[in-house]
Amino acid sequence: MHSLQRLTPTLGMLLGQNATCPDKKLPLTTFNYPSMTLPVNVTETKAISVTFNRVVTNVGFPNSRYTARVASDPCLKIEVAPDTMSFKSLNETRAFTLKVTGEYPAKELNLSSSLVWSDDTHFIRNPIVIYKLLQ
Repeated sequence: MHSLQRLTPTLGMLLGQNATCPDKKLPLTTFNYPSMTLPVNVTETKAISVTFNRVVTNVGFPNSRYTARVASDPCLKIEVAPDTMSFKSLNETRAFTLKVTGEYPAKELNLSSSLVWSDDTHFIRNPIVIYKLLQ
């Protein structure tokens, strides 16, 4: 059951109309969370290939520029585009894409990496975790 399905009647009352929740579960990669996670079923494939799309909002100073730095697990190749983001004003939004590729090693349970956006004063860390589904 979808986690919001039990709230559907309450949502309908709040909205003043019928509310429905889709039966289809959304993949973790579609949520705009700071962390990026991917479960891998290694009995089906050892290949890792995922793209995370994120939208960020400037809550810092106007006229700021952030540069991406990646600390990657050696089994992974991680690419960020764009690798710099400039903001002219407060609450301005920007989008970026993070692509992760690699092959899951036989003996590892988790592959941990991180993306850090920095203007050399502020550091915004985004954890990246690829984990093996246990059977």
